Amino acid sequence: DHVEEGIDAGGGLEGDGTAIGPYAPIAPAEVDMGLIAKVLASATVITGKYVTLAGAEVIDPALNTNFSRSLLFQVLEPLDHTGVRATYAVSDTVNVIVGVNNGWNWTAGSSSAAQGSKTGEFGATWAPNKTFSLAASGYFGKVADQTNLSLIDLVGTYNVTSALSLVLNADFWQEAGAHTNGFAGYTNYAFSDQWRVSVRAEYLNFVGSGHLLEGTATVGYTPVKNLELRAELRYDKAQQANDIFLRSYPLGDFGDTEGATYANNNLEFALQAVYKFSLP
Repeated sequence: DHVEEGIDAGGGLEGDGTAIGPYAPIAPAEVDMGLIAKVLASATVITGKYVTLAGAEVIDPALNTNFSRSLLFQVLEPLDHTGVRATYAVSDTVNVIVGVNNGWNWTAGSSSAAQGSKTGEFGATWAPNKTFSLAASGYFGKVADQTNLSLIDLVGTYNVTSALSLVLNADFWQEAGAHTNGFAGYTNYAFSDQWRVSVRAEYLNFVGSGHLLEGTATVGYTPVKNLELRAELRYDKAQQANDIFLRSYPLGDFGDTEGATYANNNLEFALQAVYKFSLP
């Protein structure tokens, strides 16, 4: 007896006795451990409660250039989230972020009326150099009454010089079919190590229901390290709404608004002192 080459297309032995077809040993898949290590080294995962990706302004007042908060910060953007967030550094200039959160500004569950519903979080940052950076983020989920809520946020920063920087923040917000778009521009200029000015201009459009305008100028003075004194002038103006800004309130039950007077504009002046504590 002898063995012929390739006696069975479905399996058998080659002329030299090498198994072929279903009788051939399966080589284990090659795993590039170096690639896996590189991916893991470039990824960061956090869980718990963390600040939002959205917006040019943040919760910490010491990190903002104005004393008052923008309309975008107050009306359209979340503050924080509870969940899990993963960040992957694609390169030295590009990061991508994905996360799953318990809605907006809630710690335990989206709410008692929406347990189990989650908000998806997506983001990307691009900083090709020290002059320019761009950040994009998106949130998509449900609020307490199970209506859909979404936000797309864009922030661009351009450092014209070491003293002058320009920032643009754009928000596109949607809830239960209602659309609101907002835009905020910032100009920050440092006259010296002690004196600076920050000007903010905003437009908030409640699609089909009018809009809000806001302008703010803030002067900052740093007499000593870690201490900044701020003086600010702000003006807000509402279109097609005369009950936005409270002018006077009657004495008695605060919940009773009968007799209260309102206006469609507001002018305010504020002073602030910010001390930045240094960790040892």
